[in-house]
Amino acid sequence: MKISVIVATRGRPHRAAGVIECARNFLCGAHDVQFIVALDADDQLSIDYFASCGSCGITSYVQPRPIGIGDAWNRAAKAFPADFYLALPDDAWICTPYWDAIMIQILMVGPHPIPVKLGIVGWMDPLQPAVCSIFGMTQKWIDVNGHIFDPRYPFWWGDVALVETAIFATAEGMPGTDQLKFASQPGNFNPHLRDMELWWAFFAATRHERIATARRLGMPPVDDDMMELLVKECEERDAMGIRQIPQVLATIHHPAPPTKEYLIAKAQAETYLRDAAIEAPRAA
Repeated sequence: MKISVIVATRGRPHRAAGVIECARNFLCGAHDVQFIVALDADDQLSIDYFASCGSCGITSYVQPRPIGIGDAWNRAAKAFPADFYLALPDDAWICTPYWDAIMIQILMVGPHPIPVKLGIVGWMDPLQPAVCSIFGMTQKWIDVNGHIFDPRYPFWWGDVALVETAIFATAEGMPGTDQLKFASQPGNFNPHLRDMELWWAFFAATRHERIATARRLGMPPVDDDMMELLVKECEERDAMGIRQIPQVLATIHHPAPPTKEYLIAKAQAETYLRDAAIEAPRAA
């Protein structure tokens, strides 16, 4: 079995290298595992760092700066196809021996039948127990979904969209397991985070796409009454997220200016909402 471990980083190559080294140390040794670090073409610090590593078993994938980390994972997965993928941020260290064998077992057999057909499993962030930020998936997931993460989102909504798709497909949510342990580096929210009302509106407006993806995954169909209930629960989570915007923005002490890639993504989202005649909600 071939596994692509993809770590996306920007400006923190030492962290990405540590994440990869930790994952390498806990392999069972029975699978073909390739380690890829996804780098931005304008991040010369990271490019030089990994170039100096020589033949250390890490492949640098240099790409034009993506919209966000989800887009970086998407491009790297397409460039380095495999049977299975593990998508890691540069601040999540695997703490479980033989994690590769465990992940494959979960995705092929699963703790229950759901992951067999869904093709993806998520692990909660140790510092944010309600958030899935580490994902393992099969090639089938990418074939059906078209990507790992929706590339239109610059921030965390790509993660949430994955979880929501799983909810619509199974009526139970993202399959997860406590069989794999991760350590996470504490830190503030993304300093580029902005226009949250816009992105919550775009996330809600594209919900029908996630329902359609869930239908294509080959799961037993969720009946209309259950789907209506699931959508209502998701809308309630949207409302809670909107209410929390001021608290989230208050944690960003040094906001970064918007990137060119972000402004393009924002314009596309605004066009989508304008064509759908949807206005962004306002946080209290």
